[in-house]
Amino acid sequence: MRELLVLTLVLTVAACSTAGPSDRSADPSVPPTSALPVPTPRPGENKARPAAPVPVPRPERPSPPFDLGQLGGATESTVVSTLGMPDNVREQQPGKVWVYRHGGCQVEVFLYPSVDVGNMAVLGTALMPDTLAEPERNRCRRDLARRMSKPQ
Repeated sequence: MRELLVLTLVLTVAACSTAGPSDRSADPSVPPTSALPVPTPRPGENKARPAAPVPVPRPERPSPPFDLGQLGGATESTVVSTLGMPDNVREQQPGKVWVYRHGGCQVEVFLYPSVDVGNMAVLGTALMPDTLAEPERNRCRRDLARRMSKPQ
């Protein structure tokens, strides 16, 4: 009989110690499950966690080539707001030539006095050297488009 009493007592204590999650919050001495230590792998065990996916950078889309024709008739302030300040200014009476350099090529913007706008205006543009093949001309105009997209 005594053995039955001890067995009942042991079972009662064991049942009390396996409290559910709702009972656990009532007892501050029981740590929450998230605070339990993570088991350390044993030597020789190679359980690598799956690596988090690394985002692959998307390649930058090339800028479309800049159409130099859109500068025709533009005022000096419009050219500056579009392309920024020129790399070089050459006086060519009665006007001037603004030069924008890009690696092995340059864009020249010809400004002449205009009666229509009462100021200097773009009469024409040139991509130099004029011996460039079409792929290089497009690259130069793309560089010009990139220059436009950067803050001055």
